[in-house]
Amino acid sequence: MGPLATVKQELLVRYLYAWAPAALHHARQVTYLDGYPSPSSVAAATGVFSELADVLAGHQLTMVLPDGVPAGPPGELPDGLAVRAAGDLLADLRATRALRGPVLAFLDAGGRAPAQDLLAALGGARAAEILLVRDPNGDPAGLRASLLAAGFRFAVVVELVANAGGAQQVFFATSAMRSLERFKDALWAVDEYAGVRYRDPRDGQHPPLDISLEPHVGPLRRALVAYLATDRAARSPDARGATVAQLREYALSDTLYRPADVNRALQPLLAAGQVIREPERGRLTPQTVISLPASR
Repeated sequence: MGPLATVKQELLVRYLYAWAPAALHHARQVTYLDGYPSPSSVAAATGVFSELADVLAGHQLTMVLPDGVPAGPPGELPDGLAVRAAGDLLADLRATRALRGPVLAFLDAGGRAPAQDLLAALGGARAAEILLVRDPNGDPAGLRASLLAAGFRFAVVVELVANAGGAQQVFFATSAMRSLERFKDALWAVDEYAGVRYRDPRDGQHPPLDISLEPHVGPLRRALVAYLATDRAARSPDARGATVAQLREYALSDTLYRPADVNRALQPLLAAGQVIREPERGRLTPQTVISLPASR
């Protein structure tokens, strides 16, 4: 397995460990869909769910796979876990009313275009999420915009860049802020020595970022200053800036970073006078207002 495939699988596994218990806590029936399965992705998901047998007790988690994909001997599956094959994935979700409950769709599409009707149906569902992987041969901003237009509240994209060459884009879409936080936690917790780095497709002129639990925040500093400048221009040059809470939500929803990274990015900006704060002293709280100096 190459470095990109290794990181993709680890990211999937880490997110499944976070998603499944949370989904089963809120619903008795949840659905995991693998739209472009490989033997390794099926085995990885089955392994995670099997290790969560105690969480599955009294619940039903159904893995939906395209027709013809082997899921392993039924005897290996714990109580509460079922595997169903479907000729038409969207028709299956509708016929079984799966879209009324939590759904996670893993779509490792590669160079294929994911079905727009499936994306739209998931975006219109109350508790659906998508983890979509594709080759970097399209417009990431356009796909992100289409996911938001489909009904998802949040959609983020990160490019996986292999040190040895090659790249893929990972999109995550959800309407739950807590799910986006879990995804970001999983994103930065994968193996930092796997030979893969991260890049925001919008920040392509800068080097990719090393994977770390405390990533370099240079791109976040630039993004926060640009956000404050755009926000002020959209209102008026004299408008107050944004609270730390608003900057944390912006970082979560529009960058590769987590809310906890914002304070680390703000400290050097404040020290250099690139931004100012109100009140001027004390620790940064969610209510602290950050703005650009009047001269900027």
